[in-house]
Amino acid sequence: MRKLFSALLILVFFSCDDTLTDLQVNQAAPRLVIEAILTNETKAIDGAPVLPSDQNNYEPKDNAVQTITLSFTSPYGDLEKQYATGATVKVRNLSQNKVFEFNEIFPGMYQSTDFTFSDAAQYQLEILYGGMNYIATSKYIRTPNINFISQGQDQGVTKEWKEINVNFDDPSGEDFYHFKMSVPGKKEVNYIFRYGLDGVPFNFAFEMEGRLETGNFVTYTLRRYNQSTYNFFRKLVDQADSQGPYTVPSTELKGNIVNQTNPELYPYGFFLVTEESKGTVVVQ
Repeated sequence: MRKLFSALLILVFFSCDDTLTDLQVNQAAPRLVIEAILTNETKAIDGAPVLPSDQNNYEPKDNAVQTITLSFTSPYGDLEKQYATGATVKVRNLSQNKVFEFNEIFPGMYQSTDFTFSDAAQYQLEILYGGMNYIATSKYIRTPNINFISQGQDQGVTKEWKEINVNFDDPSGEDFYHFKMSVPGKKEVNYIFRYGLDGVPFNFAFEMEGRLETGNFVTYTLRRYNQSTYNFFRKLVDQADSQGPYTVPSTELKGNIVNQTNPELYPYGFFLVTEESKGTVVVQ
């Protein structure tokens, strides 16, 4: 079954203990960064818990509260983040002609408290900042619930590592998925893959580098993407994996947000309206 889809393991983690001096780096002009991932969290396993008994305890957040962040790229070595304040931020449900206002609650952080998600609806991001008009669209795609989670140590690539086995039904339509696992104190693991067997259950063993240990509290999420979103995130990860912590990116990766006023001054970032199946499990 695993030969029928392609999986990409995303591991973005850099560390270095050495101090670098006299490093020559090109200082580009700051560019606007728009973080606009709006997620409708749902309980990954909806129904009676299955072993281990506490894996069904996750309760979704208040999905009416959604946040968009505007900031700027920083010169190399500048760890202080600069935020874009005073912007006008809206998201429009084009299918229902309904507008959601995002008000600035902290510098560069814009929030809506009455956002709603509609099946198959087209959403449009509209930002006015510094005399520039930024726009992007995203179609809301449902993500399947997970049928069950199990644990093992014999189905993954490394037989000595504990693994989380995931099973869900692949609905018709979009065939691109993003599965993420996080454990406090360990590197987050992301798998982006394509699975195109409509109606056939997906079953795969996910591992975490550094090894899952008994007692680890794992938070896992599943998202379903269309092909353009999948392509963006896969290229982003490919680029990150192919270079070291001090190399300059070979190419700039554009997101789906357009500067309508001056297309040459496009922002970084991405606009996505998505459903996210989320749950927790304690490793046995």
